[in-house]
Amino acid sequence: MIMKDKDKDILSYEAILRDISRKRKGVFSLSRSLPAYLILVVMLALSLFIYYNFEQQIKNERRIAFEKAVNSVVTRFQIGYNSHLQIAMSIRGLYDNLVQVVRDYLLLYASVPAKTYKSILGFMSVQKVPRSRVTEFVYYVQGQGYYDYKIYPAVDKSVYYPIEFIIPEAENKRFRGLDISTVEGLNGWFQLSIESGNPTATRVFNFRGGDTLSMFLIFPVYDKTFPISNSRQRREAFKSAVLMEINIPVFFKQSLGAGVPSDTSIIFYCYQKDNDILETRLFNSYNINLLQQGFKPLLAQTVEFKFLDKPIYIYFATIPNFGGTFQKYLPLITLGVSVLLSFVFFGFVISITTSRARAIDLAERMTRSQRRILESTKDIIAVLGFDGVWKTMNPASKQVLGYEPIELIGNKIDILFLNSRDLKDFYSGLENVGSETTRKVDYQMKTKAGEERWINWSFTISPADNLIYAIGRDITLEKRAEIEERIKAKQTILAEQISREASEFKSYFMTKFSHQLRNALTTISGYHQILAEKKYDNEEEMRMYLELAMNETQELLSSSSDLFDVAGFKSEGSKILSTLNVLNVINESLVNFQKKYPYKNLKLNDEEESKNVTVASNREELRNAFEKLYLALMDDVETLEIQAQIIESKSEGIVEIQLLASPNEKVEKMIHLYNENISNLIEAVRYDVEDILLNLALFASMVRILNGQVKYESLGADGNLVSIILPKNQ
Repeated sequence: MIMKDKDKDILSYEAILRDISRKRKGVFSLSRSLPAYLILVVMLALSLFIYYNFEQQIKNERRIAFEKAVNSVVTRFQIGYNSHLQIAMSIRGLYDNLVQVVRDYLLLYASVPAKTYKSILGFMSVQKVPRSRVTEFVYYVQGQGYYDYKIYPAVDKSVYYPIEFIIPEAENKRFRGLDISTVEGLNGWFQLSIESGNPTATRVFNFRGGDTLSMFLIFPVYDKTFPISNSRQRREAFKSAVLMEINIPVFFKQSLGAGVPSDTSIIFYCYQKDNDILETRLFNSYNINLLQQGFKPLLAQTVEFKFLDKPIYIYFATIPNFGGTFQKYLPLITLGVSVLLSFVFFGFVISITTSRARAIDLAERMTRSQRRILESTKDIIAVLGFDGVWKTMNPASKQVLGYEPIELIGNKIDILFLNSRDLKDFYSGLENVGSETTRKVDYQMKTKAGEERWINWSFTISPADNLIYAIGRDITLEKRAEIEERIKAKQTILAEQISREASEFKSYFMTKFSHQLRNALTTISGYHQILAEKKYDNEEEMRMYLELAMNETQELLSSSSDLFDVAGFKSEGSKILSTLNVLNVINESLVNFQKKYPYKNLKLNDEEESKNVTVASNREELRNAFEKLYLALMDDVETLEIQAQIIESKSEGIVEIQLLASPNEKVEKMIHLYNENISNLIEAVRYDVEDILLNLALFASMVRILNGQVKYESLGADGNLVSIILPKNQ
């Protein structure tokens, strides 16, 4: 009985270990545990390596996030500055195109920008007035409607630089007539601009009193008949200047707009340097109170932002706990976890030498840990076959796409794609893959509820395993922000084109009106001359009245000639129309289009009678317009056929061009959108697809600038029809 108990005891696990220990062959002998210690050293070194790399990755991610936030703010400031500069340059351009800019012209061009931008405090027209012309100048300005106009302060000087006109008028009435050469903080920069011949910005200073901080952009205007090769000649040739006064704090606030999410991650303020030590604070971000004394930001950067030649400095810093407390300690947590796993693995190796069961148990616990990580992540982690069928899927699919993993496993990825183009791109990326390759792409996917989701996919394609290892991250918010920026850019392009069209129409109307008026007056003058040569009973009296009538007619003729010149008939930049073979121009634009887009095949079929038809137009403008039309009609198709028919109507003096393009569903929808929103195309661009609507609108505007008309029609299965009417004669 005792013998049986002994055998039973020896067969138990604990008894075996005790027996081995008694025989000095324990599992922790140096010969058996040395590999485990070597593995521990290697894994600890690997843990330090992982810690260092993870820390660098966190720093890089913080730096990228910080720079993205900084660039977002600076970009909005730059856009605001560009808008202000463009407005100022357009006002300055009046002085190049007109002999004299009167009050009404300045009101016409400056009132709208001054009301639109709260940061613009005023547009000023400053004249150079020698002492000998002061009385004449004051009388002239009073004749413009400023009956109480006078130059102040009353100082005896050889030359005065008074403000002639200032827009808006009501708010700036007190500055009318101010000699700016007497204004400290402005005169020095004004004189510098005169002598340099370049636009100059002043420093920010208190011009109006109160807490308003202003900067002036100064644009000198010179008499074109004078040489301006050196500073002395420029001072003699100077005749006037255009000044734009900007409220700098309001400018920065206005440029920021409603803000973007990244603004909450940074603190910033704008300042100008008074000297090497002192600086003037101009604008603070809404969260400037976070920049407390003693606070040391994780990242900081100073950016120089220029108004013409004057720098403004913007100091950026990260907010407290930038990136989150968890991210701050994440490298240490990673190190701790890595070290812990190293010791766990060390224990695992030790356990192998003593017990297979303990090794299996440890492996199961590690597997459960990895599974928890896989199940808790917000990113999709899955495996697909080369046929697009899901093999595995983690629970993140429910949060991102609305599908339970079991609903996707066994089904193809095709059901998740929102459009066929992305689906085609996915499968084309699997072709001709020779070795393991990682491919990163952004695709539009749809959820179970049919909602749009932008997913950033990282596909590791393994031909050896015949599997695709996929990681997907939801980037919908970032993509929507990018799309909104693109929409604003397209709206800006279309608005600029429409503005150019309106300007060209005004110039054309004034030129035509002046031309017709001058012809009529010339005819009347000729009739009077014929009457003057006839004989009447009372010839002396008749000649007296005829002479008076002819004088009045000549005065009207002179006025119409002035109107003709002011209309810009010979102004620089006006379009020059010539007689063109319209089919040749269409073919030239086709050749240029094929050079720019060699992967697109555009075929034009024309009729024999269309080859000799001419129009009055501008070759380059018309050619560029047709390139926009081709780009709109082709969309994402690689081949397009266009039937062209050109009809000449000599009685009406017009040429009608009809282009029938192959059917295209997207183009058809955009034509309907264009026709339904023809009076509000800038807002309709928001619903544009592949820039089709934008290019249709640009083409129509460019043709209207050439005195033509455009009409779009969708004929369903017969294709899309573009009807163009151009003038036959100039």
